Amino acid sequence: MKQPAVDDSSAFAAVARAFLEGANLARCDVRDGIVTTKVVFGRERLDDGRPSISLAAADAKSMWYYAYNMLSIDGMSSHAIFDPSVRQSSVIRRAMDGSDVVLTFESIPCGDGVIVVLGNRTTPQLFLEELVREVEAEVVASRADRADEWPEIDLIQVVGEQFAAGRGVVRLQPGMTDAMIAAVIKAAASHGKPFQVIPAKSAGATK
Repeated sequence: MKQPAVDDSSAFAAVARAFLEGANLARCDVRDGIVTTKVVFGRERLDDGRPSISLAAADAKSMWYYAYNMLSIDGMSSHAIFDPSVRQSSVIRRAMDGSDVVLTFESIPCGDGVIVVLGNRTTPQLFLEELVREVEAEVVASRADRADEWPEIDLIQVVGEQFAAGRGVVRLQPGMTDAMIAAVIKAAASHGKPFQVIPAKSAGATK
């Protein structure tokens, strides 16, 4: 017997309630080929004792479409419609028990799906900013691990996504060749903004 799909509004209500009850952060990985996933919560860091929410990956993806497309505050979205293949951000609002839960919504493509990160707007954003940096570094490292299978243009695209998000950081990863390093730094310089290069011990032959 086929299990009925979870209602998007009800599913997100459970996420919003977690924030109403004290969570400040959340992360959900929706990757190709997985059957189930979970939304992990935290106050200053993820998974600090607050219970997570498990749901089917297809339901999670549908829920994020609903949250971005239906709950985004006018004028606060980077794009008109949610697209998990593109780096996007928004501010979303959900009424809950007589209060408004207002969250920063960040979606970060990861090559085989999307990672959605949420932050409570009523608390300092430094915890969310640190989590976003961690996820972005994780995605860049994952792509670099597969660099031998990818053409150089994909590494340049990674840099473009970083700068589109307003983050002027180029992270060199172990295993990058000199040609890859040169291409990535050239792409960063083309944005016309100051940027920082974070080296890796075994990246290319560059010291």
